[in-house]
Amino acid sequence: MFKSTIGPRYARNDELGTPLVITIDFDTAKDGPVTLRERDSTSQVRAAEDEVVQAVKNMVVGTETWEQVAGRLLAFVVSGGVDTRKECLGG
Repeated sequence: MFKSTIGPRYARNDELGTPLVITIDFDTAKDGPVTLRERDSTSQVRAAEDEVVQAVKNMVVGTETWEQVAGRLLAFVVSGGVDTRKECLGG
């Protein structure tokens, strides 16, 4: 099975100053949602692609903050190297 680590890629984008990163991973092919990560807090949410794209648009134009986005979309948490996303998504 192919295994990939996203952490170094996030770190590289953090160094470049990329404020938001959308990640399409292996689970996206299975269940559809993508992950949106905010650089300053390093927190992540997971939602349908159209919801994430709309959230980014809202933040760019200033109609929504990261805190508001994180409050309405489901949290994506990785703890101790264990992906707890399915727990957060209720599955």
